[in-house]
Amino acid sequence: MATKLKWWGYRHVNGSVHTKRYFSQEDLDEAHESSFCEEVHGPFEAANGDEARNINFAALKRDDKKDEQINPPWIKPSFTIEQAARIAAMRNCRLTASFDKMMGVRIVAVRIEQ
Repeated sequence: MATKLKWWGYRHVNGSVHTKRYFSQEDLDEAHESSFCEEVHGPFEAANGDEARNINFAALKRDDKKDEQINPPWIKPSFTIEQAARIAAMRNCRLTASFDKMMGVRIVAVRIEQ
């Protein structure tokens, strides 16, 4: 039987799921303190990276209804579309479906010039 390694993962505020090798509690503590980690999972055991990614993704995936209810905390309803797009581009994040619905638009691409 193959030796299983310890892993952990997190969901970034932009919705992406990341899987990492677990070395110590410090890994999880730093993730919990980070403003970029929306949810942390682990540690858990898996035989390899592929298995770890599958386990982690299943634990951290969002369902569509939950995704529509979450807005990034750095986007305020009082912002104009341009302000929200500029902040999202600077943070390299997507806007959520609920923000798109609230504003009545969908921002597809942003070009910022100084």
